[in-house]
Amino acid sequence: MLEGNREGLTILRDAIDHALEHGESMIGVEDVEFAGVRALAAKPPVPVESKWSKIIGRGCLILVAFCFLIFLVGLARIAALIFE
Repeated sequence: MLEGNREGLTILRDAIDHALEHGESMIGVEDVEFAGVRALAAKPPVPVESKWSKIIGRGCLILVAFCFLIFLVGLARIAALIFE
C-alpha cells in the first residue's frame, strides 16, 4: 500500500504523468522519500531459481545437519566422561 499526504500524492501523480509522456521523471522536492519515476516498455523479468541454487541450498542444509550431529555426539561423549 502506498501512503502519503495529499501534497505528496499530487507530486507523485504529476511525476507519473511526466514519466508516461517522456519516459522518466525526477522529483526535486526535499521532503519526498522517492527520487523519481521511470516508465518501462515491458514487464520486469521474473527471477528464475536455477537448478544449481536448489542443489547448493540442499547441500548446505545437509552440511549444517551433519555438523549438528557431530556436535551432539561430542556433547554426549563429554557428558559420559563427566558422569562416569
